[in-house]
Amino acid sequence: MIAQLRLNAKYPVRSQSQAPTKYRPLFNLTSREKEVLYHICQGHSMKEVAEIMYLSPSTIISHKRKIFDKFGVNNLVRLGVLAERYGYTD
Repeated sequence: MIAQLRLNAKYPVRSQSQAPTKYRPLFNLTSREKEVLYHICQGHSMKEVAEIMYLSPSTIISHKRKIFDKFGVNNLVRLGVLAERYGYTD
């Protein structure tokens, strides 16, 4: 029980009313961030995304950091789950 309380404190759960819906602009991503997110979800590395988009890898990493902040995640797996849930992988 105590471990569960610690887990909930560390990773608070959003209520259903706070969760974003598929019918409004989600997370306010720019078109460039959406494109970077799409390529990340396709399994491309940051270097590959940079080559595809003709940008520097540091620019892609900067976009990825902003996407992480907007989604409130800190790893690619969680980002992929939310991107799939809210239709960013189509």
